[in-house]
Parts: sequence; structure tokens; C-alpha cells
Amino acid sequence: MSGAPRQYAFQHAGLDRAEHLREDFEGLQQHWARARLLILDQDGHAHFSGDEDAPEFLLGADTLPQIPAAASFLGLDETQAAWFALPAELARALPPLKLDLRSAAMRWPAQPAAIFAQARALLHWQQRNRFCGICGQPLEFIRGGFVARCAECALEHYPRTDPAIIVAVSYGERLLLGRQASWPEKRWSVLAGFLEPGESLEQT
Repeated sequence: MSGAPRQYAFQHAGLDRAEHLREDFEGLQQHWARARLLILDQDGHAHFSGDEDAPEFLLGADTLPQIPAAASFLGLDETQAAWFALPAELARALPPLKLDLRSAAMRWPAQPAAIFAQARALLHWQQRNRFCGICGQPLEFIRGGFVARCAECALEHYPRTDPAIIVAVSYGERLLLGRQASWPEKRWSVLAGFLEPGESLEQT
């Protein structure tokens, strides 16, 4: 292994989740050509080139001219380059190396290791949620792969999220409240956060 090993895995803050792009296909398509791809097989191994300590990833332009429906948008890095998770069966050719998540957590630089964790969690959920739990019909993945919608009964399914924090921020007799734009009028809440797949506690 090159350099000193990290004491803890997944120390990088990860990607900007870029929620505004998840339903913007044209916007995602503009990012696709230079987007980096985390290609994962059925066993959860990531396929890459370079070497095991300095992985290199295929670009969208190296695989397909258009974003395939099964590609999941992970977010944007600090250079505004997009990252996608892609099942291995959709790739034209697999890069020569592959590694499991536990090994990548110890060997890879912090950023790609954190992105691999996000991609692995998301695709693992997708693989195990192919059919609606209410009516049994096939599910369609939308919003960049983060929502599974049933075309039959319109029920939406989401990846597991774990509550991480709920806090009352006060100043004297004042209490800080927030609300989502989609909430009904006059609904407010104290601040709370949930862990999304592969997200760090700091991001939450």
C-alpha cells in the first residue's frame, strides 16, 4: 500500500448530492460525457483500472452515448463532475481490476472510497426491491435511482434511511424551526437529519 494507511475508512465528506438534478434528465445528460462511473457487479465489487491504491474510472463517454435508465446519479464532486453508479451488465467492457468495499475502504483514497460506499448501498437496495410490496408489480426507479415507483398502484419506495439527529436550537425563549417547501402551510419542525445511503454523519 502506498503511503500511510488511514486510521478510519470513509473519512471524506463525499459528493454534493445535487438534489435539483435528480429529476432533470437534460441536465444530467449534459454531465454524462465526462461523468465518472462506479461499475458494480452482482457481488458488490467495483470494477476499475489504474491500480488498487489509485483507482481510475471509466467516463460516461467511454460506455454509452446516453444515460441508461439503470444508471443512478450519485452527485457532483468539487470539480462539478458527476458520478454515477452503473450495474456491470450494462457496461460494454469491464475494466480489468475489481475490489470489494471493505478492501477499497482501506486501500483507496478517501473520496472514491466514500463514493463506492454510496454506490454499493444504493445498488444493493435496488437489487432487493424489484417489485411492489403492496401489489407485486415491477418497480421503476426514478429520481436518479433514489425512488422506486410502482406503475400499478403509484406507491413510492425509498432506500433505508436511519435517523441521525433531532435537535432543538434555542436562543432564550426563541426556538429555531424549519420546513420543507412541499409541506402544507403552517407545518414546521425542529431540525432533524437522516442518513442516506453512503452519507456521512457530517453531511447529514
